[in-house]
Amino acid sequence: MYNSEMQINLRSLGKISIRLEKDVISFRNKLLETALVLSSDAIYSTKIAASASSFCKYMMRFDELNIDVTFEESNANKSTIKLDFGELPVDFEMSDIPRSLLFGIGLAHAEERLVIGFSYAFDIRKFEEAWELFNVKTVDELMEAVKIKNAELESSLANLKDAKDLNARMEGELEVGQNIQMSMLPANEFSNDELDVYAYLAPAREVGGDFYDFFSVDEEHVGFVVGDVSGKGVPAALMMAVCKTYIKSYSSGNPSTAEIITKVNNEMAKENTNYMFVTVFMAVLNVKTGRLTYTNAGHNPTYIRRSDDTLEKLGTLHGPVVAAMEGIQYKESQAILKLDDHVFMYTDGIPEAHNDKGEMFTDASLANFLVEEKFVSSRETVESIVKLVEEFENGADRFDDITALCLDYHGSTSKKEILKAITIKNNISEIQSVIDCFELFGEENGLAMPVVMKLNIAIDEFIGNTIKYAFEGSDTEHEIEIQFHLSEGNLTLTLVDDGIEFDPFGRNPPDTTLGIEDRDIGGLGIHITKKIMDDYSYARQNGINTITLVKNNVL
Repeated sequence: MYNSEMQINLRSLGKISIRLEKDVISFRNKLLETALVLSSDAIYSTKIAASASSFCKYMMRFDELNIDVTFEESNANKSTIKLDFGELPVDFEMSDIPRSLLFGIGLAHAEERLVIGFSYAFDIRKFEEAWELFNVKTVDELMEAVKIKNAELESSLANLKDAKDLNARMEGELEVGQNIQMSMLPANEFSNDELDVYAYLAPAREVGGDFYDFFSVDEEHVGFVVGDVSGKGVPAALMMAVCKTYIKSYSSGNPSTAEIITKVNNEMAKENTNYMFVTVFMAVLNVKTGRLTYTNAGHNPTYIRRSDDTLEKLGTLHGPVVAAMEGIQYKESQAILKLDDHVFMYTDGIPEAHNDKGEMFTDASLANFLVEEKFVSSRETVESIVKLVEEFENGADRFDDITALCLDYHGSTSKKEILKAITIKNNISEIQSVIDCFELFGEENGLAMPVVMKLNIAIDEFIGNTIKYAFEGSDTEHEIEIQFHLSEGNLTLTLVDDGIEFDPFGRNPPDTTLGIEDRDIGGLGIHITKKIMDDYSYARQNGINTITLVKNNVL
């Protein structure tokens, strides 16, 4: 347990040794979870973990790493998580550190020691919780490392007895893992009237557990997944196959990514004796409305490049990595795709690709590419980014698989007209039923809630005026028909009645420069509604009144 008698200004979180690539991955996730406890800031915690893991990969070229992780309380507003790498390697020069690795890192050295730090307004009151989390994980990892080393030793001894060529046997295992990985992937290209999809996976020399998938959920929804399994070789390939199968199985008829990932996590965490995990980004697209529902389980963010060439980052984390722990309730977010918007999903093999100088490609380079590159097709976007990364690597060994998926949304609403109508009596109490009908229409067709709320004002105002004035003095029950017509992304509201002739647009607008007590009664609601709509008109023919309201670009 944590010793409460430690110095109040400098507290030890623990120590960790790193000698293999998998140790870096384990440390990155440990640091991410610890920083999340202390900061409750998912974005900054992810930056800490990514920066530290990249720096560790760079330092591994010199020797095995033994890192002392401490927490220093500087003042009431800022504290620092410090990583002490110990004595500087003999052939290490501070000036040789690539500048790209120092982004977000405070670097210092004293008496031939190397220390990096991450400063933030951490919550000191959560230190003990963070300490326990960090050290419980450390114990688990040490036990797992012993178990893996024993298994590797036993396997090596057995293989040495039977195999004539150990190198050939190892290459054979990697080939088996890669065959499993590649055989589980769908065809990398799909296109129809509503969307165009292209995906690509380039395995590293030692096959990892990257995967992608896209599939039909039901008649209106299509699912998309990009994931990355911890570890390499056959175990990672098998873990990937299990995860991909569970996701597709639980997606049948279910457009909720939160429910799907929650179920997948619970199943995979039950028998996870190898303590492996999967980062997943899953999205389900309603191809008719453009509504994109998505869940990010410890994965890289996804980008939407809008048709106006702006870039939107879907950076919200909805839960931790999959298969680490049962009982986690994942969340989901939503975005609306408009016609010719593009979605780009990927794994960390792209931003964490390194060149022969130890420099990282970075998320910033990826984002710049997505903004500046002229969009031609999903295939060309993916192939261009893969080529750019390969040129950046400049022959350096690849640490991880590279996976990318691009979706181009054509939309069905531009090719199909949608019409809905409701008929009411000339009674004020029935206005609410029209508003309820329109809100359901908006939800079914991907109208943003602010747009629906504004148009509700117009519906309420014009139906109210029609009931009040078109049937003035009438004791007879009449019908009013209201139509909602969506075409080419534009919405038309039509009100039809058989009342007396009444043109709501014929009145002079109120003088809003006057005080309320000096204005004429009425007219303000119509005036506001006219400001909301892009076009409006009134017509009377054969004793029928028709009011038409138009709002453009509602999708």
